[in-house]
Amino acid sequence: MEIQNKRTKRILTAVFIVYVVLLLGVVTLRFLYPAKLNQMTEALAAGEVAPNFEIFKTIRAQWADLGSGYANWNILANTVCFMPFGFLLPLITKKPCNLLVTGFIGLLFSGLIETSQLVFNIGVFDIDDLILNTAGVVIGYIAARVCYAIFGGRTVKKKR
Repeated sequence: MEIQNKRTKRILTAVFIVYVVLLLGVVTLRFLYPAKLNQMTEALAAGEVAPNFEIFKTIRAQWADLGSGYANWNILANTVCFMPFGFLLPLITKKPCNLLVTGFIGLLFSGLIETSQLVFNIGVFDIDDLILNTAGVVIGYIAARVCYAIFGGRTVKKKR
């Protein structure tokens, strides 16, 4: 997938940058408010929340409780929020990204976010978030491929 039109590529690149900044802001900056940061620090200290390093632990628990609002929200948010990453990245890179490369870059980006949550106590590290985020990247990539297959080679002709 390669976008030939330079203007379109610049617009998509700008959209990608804004998306990444907003995503980082939503994930990390929400805990920079003193009340939220204190609440998270106290919850971690009290053992009410703890980092999850066990693969599928959170997903299994939320799958069993799928009707609850939080379980639905967590699974959807962790997947859907990363779909634009997988959709836009292959469209803006100079060399085409395949599914494996796009998924790996998405995994690294998600890992950066989760690790920062662990190191700076601005959230809770959850290995399952990496899985759900990467699944979102893959779904976004597939959606981009489908859209490119449908609309990629078409041009709009101006009427005279």
